Amino acid sequence: MKPIPEHNEWLRTQNSSEINDGISLASILRRPEMSYALVSDEFPSEGDLTEQEKISVEIEVKFEGYLKRQAEEIAKIKKMEKTKIPESFDYSQISGLGVEVTERLSKVKPVTLGQASRISGVTPAALSLLAVHLKRGHDKRDKIDSPVIHSARM
Repeated sequence: MKPIPEHNEWLRTQNSSEINDGISLASILRRPEMSYALVSDEFPSEGDLTEQEKISVEIEVKFEGYLKRQAEEIAKIKKMEKTKIPESFDYSQISGLGVEVTERLSKVKPVTLGQASRISGVTPAALSLLAVHLKRGHDKRDKIDSPVIHSARM
């Protein structure tokens, strides 16, 4: 949508701020004072949507950022659930991990990073340290365990 006087007048009547640059209708719809009905009345589209589809469009547009963050958080949690912690893992080897957290982790012996995240008192910072330590441990083991392939010239 381009900033023409008629559009800015309409925005003022809706108690919304005017636009100075081109802006999408989705950006207008994201504004708290706007609704799908208001925007579609002012800027009709060719396709007819059901009431449920209109509600869905408004929710998806208004909460796009939140929904994206939630999806990223779900992916992060799934990854943590897949990250295994060796049974014999020595939590005292992680520098920067508090005594209380070390004791709790050693007592519970979580199987995954996800399980460790649900232990009372285990902070996000402690989880980050544990994740980094586990990753470094896997990297070292991968380098030790992987066979070295030498190519011979013929």
